[in-house]
Amino acid sequence: MSGFSELTEILEFLAHLPSPQEILALRLSPTVQAEIDSLLDKNRTQGLDESDRCLWQHYEFIEHLVRLAKAQTLLKLQQSA
Repeated sequence: MSGFSELTEILEFLAHLPSPQEILALRLSPTVQAEIDSLLDKNRTQGLDESDRCLWQHYEFIEHLVRLAKAQTLLKLQQSA
């Protein structure tokens, strides 16, 4: 599935310790957003198979990491202001 390579890019981005502005500007690529939309639609209409559930769990994990990074970034920016 295309999503795994996209998720790897997000992890590599975070591993390079981007600036606070880069972290806050981080958004899903259109490819990943389309994959997520497709999985959501499939879940609503027919349910997810094992492969889809695995991919969904990866998306959830990466989303959690990005949210944590953004929350920590906002806290640090507020404390330094």
